[in-house]
Amino acid sequence: HLQIPWSGMLALEEISVSACISFIAAYPELVKKFGDRFIDGLQPLLVKYLNNAQFENGNYSVGDSLARLLSLNLSIHDDPLELLGYLDAIGDIRLAGCLVNHYKLLPQGDTSVVSAWIQAGVEIAETNFEAAEAFFNLESSRSIDLLNVLKGQMNFSECKRILQLYAEAISGLKVKVESCEAVEGDFRELPQTDGLAIFLPEHYSRFPTKPENFGFYKAALLHQLGYFEFGTFARILKTESVLQTYDDQILARNLFRLLEDARVDWQLEKKYRGAAKLIQLHKMEALESRVATHVGRRLTLLESLIQFGLGATEFDWARELFASEINSLTAEMKSLKLNSHDADATLQVLNNCYQITDVSALGNVHTL
Repeated sequence: HLQIPWSGMLALEEISVSACISFIAAYPELVKKFGDRFIDGLQPLLVKYLNNAQFENGNYSVGDSLARLLSLNLSIHDDPLELLGYLDAIGDIRLAGCLVNHYKLLPQGDTSVVSAWIQAGVEIAETNFEAAEAFFNLESSRSIDLLNVLKGQMNFSECKRILQLYAEAISGLKVKVESCEAVEGDFRELPQTDGLAIFLPEHYSRFPTKPENFGFYKAALLHQLGYFEFGTFARILKTESVLQTYDDQILARNLFRLLEDARVDWQLEKKYRGAAKLIQLHKMEALESRVATHVGRRLTLLESLIQFGLGATEFDWARELFASEINSLTAEMKSLKLNSHDADATLQVLNNCYQITDVSALGNVHTL
């Protein structure tokens, strides 16, 4: 014999007698299907829905909404309380009905994905309710595309422990691995480090599957660990003192960064054969994503070095006027690949590249 929670019924009755009657009628089946804890949370949620100003216009049946819930075919693996949390996040009975109708099409158990998708729909509802209905009904390309992206998205929180253990195993140091705000960039550009911790983006979804996006985290982490392992940070004071001797410090620092990026990756590929394929894959992806439209001399030369470090062998996009200098620069950079060098060697190659790239060494001015 079921004990109907009359205190909750009275709260419903104060707002809508018909809603209260509908809930009492559906109560036995709701308890049987979802359990007592779900019903305990559903009652105040219905009150929240009914207090919504939209209900002043009528036309929104609690009975219909409960019938939709009862028709939902949950498996033994589905958590009803998870569904309840999603319904609470929506806060509108009409949109909640759309969600229930298509709930089985969502990735069950992946709360971060579904929650992010729901939040996007709620934000749409603030300015365009019809668009939000299409969103929650999975009728808009925006909704479907976002859901597909989120399904493949890798969140830092999901793999932080693995990455932390990976970092300590590779470096032999207690290097902290933390998250930072996600921005656009490749596996070299997105991660950051201050010499004590490595910061990786909160989430990554450039690739369609979680394993591929996790691969990005590994490649990005390896690249940063390479700075520790191959002497970048060990010689940071010397590097800084050398860089300050250049007249054009912006050029010198840009050259050092892109030369050191390439050197570190080449050293990683040599030492960690098992990771070489992963690093090369992300270098290729980074290379393919670059759009070379530079016509000025300096930016063209710098771009050619970046692309060479990512594996490019041809520079058809560059003006023929700069071909000889590009060949000289890439030959200098190649010496970092052929031999086992440390950051001191990078400084030597930097000096040679600076002489080739520096405008003042030409005797005339070229625009960027």
